[in-house]
Amino acid sequence: PDLRPSWDDVHQGFAAVRWPGRLQVEKLRGTTWLFDVAHNPAGAEALASSLELLELPRPMVLVMAVLGDKLWPAMLDTLLPKSDAAILTLATSAPPDRRWDPDLAAEHVVTATGKRPRVIPELGHALERAATLAPHGSVLVTGSFHTVGDAMQHLGISPF
Repeated sequence: PDLRPSWDDVHQGFAAVRWPGRLQVEKLRGTTWLFDVAHNPAGAEALASSLELLELPRPMVLVMAVLGDKLWPAMLDTLLPKSDAAILTLATSAPPDRRWDPDLAAEHVVTATGKRPRVIPELGHALERAATLAPHGSVLVTGSFHTVGDAMQHLGISPF
């Protein structure tokens, strides 16, 4: 017998796929939260393109923590124009020797845009500040699997 799935089965299967932490949208106390594990320039580009399609409420606050060995300047350059404010932070679970320097990243932002982002090293405080900046808007949490996982845990959101 032919055990290959039909095209309808394939289409239904792909339509039902959920990938936690990839364009995961959650609503929490009036704020729309978008979690995406983009951790390289290509991921940031894909995320930026998707933001235009999602039409999330404004303002959009970017909360970002990236591992230090990633090409974070290119990621920031891609995502900053999509946001109204930025908070640079640290992912709690990231190995200390792999964490980026959010102050160095902030200097990059100032040089690239003339705007100074907020640097809030403690992720929980960064998330709380983002929620106050966008009480009826959106918060984009991105930069690494560590960042998204830690943020979801802090906010009490299950990835599944």
